Amino acid sequence: MDNGLIGKNGRRGIGEKIREMRRNGASSTEIIKELKCAKSTVNYHCKKIGLLDIGHQKDVVNKSDRKAIAEYSKTHTVKECMVKYGYSRTTTIKYMTRKGILLTEETKKDIYEYTKDHTRKETAIHFGVSYNTVVKYRRKDYKK
Repeated sequence: MDNGLIGKNGRRGIGEKIREMRRNGASSTEIIKELKCAKSTVNYHCKKIGLLDIGHQKDVVNKSDRKAIAEYSKTHTVKECMVKYGYSRTTTIKYMTRKGILLTEETKKDIYEYTKDHTRKETAIHFGVSYNTVVKYRRKDYKK
């Protein structure tokens, strides 16, 4: 007896529903919430029809800006890079060269203060530095 159920979630035809929603401009998040399925399922079915990215990205960074951010970040702070190139903190950090990031004394103090209310991992992401850098400036004897 065929009850129309198949697969892990017991749903047949979910792929077509995903593709239809994507063709109508739905984001992955909207599809996931509506159909209650995994992100990997949405990606699998959207990739089949070439609609993995439907242009909802906020900050599309061209190659020349990526290189410029990486170079500029060698001698400037995250905040200075954000101001100069006009991208969000997350986008800026994504394209920064993490080695050799210049940390001003003010930034070092900010890291110390920020870790009082946040985890070290959150602090590393927020400031665009390595976990070890956060540990270094989180020590209680840091008084600069």
